[in-house]
Amino acid sequence: ERKEDIPVIAQHFLDLNVEKTGKNILGFTPDAMEIIVNYHWPGNVRELRNAVEYAVVLATGSSIGPDHLPARLMENRYRDGSEETGDPGRDTERNEPESEREQLIRILRQAGGNQSKAAALLGVSRVTVWKRIKKHGIDLAAEL
Repeated sequence: ERKEDIPVIAQHFLDLNVEKTGKNILGFTPDAMEIIVNYHWPGNVRELRNAVEYAVVLATGSSIGPDHLPARLMENRYRDGSEETGDPGRDTERNEPESEREQLIRILRQAGGNQSKAAALLGVSRVTVWKRIKKHGIDLAAEL
């Protein structure tokens, strides 16, 4: 409801995660912050916290860019664009499972195949990670 507070809250969560991880990340790129501010945040502050934590895990430089953000934030951006062309979300829905699959594989690799660590990085339960692995037919031995 108060979009003007989102940058301050996102930076706060970034600072907390930087302190926890020891990474040298100073802030968000303007493009990343635009995506964050314009996302509808159905999970409110908890979802924002998880998205920032996810981005910190992926970031290797001194700032968080759009490519570090969870796929669902980017999909919202594309969905908005596709509505203008008269094709509301069609391509997004077709690509969403693949994006979630790629995201899950990337996080599982970072966690060394440990589903509990992957769950913590994603901000979900271990059971949710397991269900997503099954949903997408991910063969851990082959993918990792």
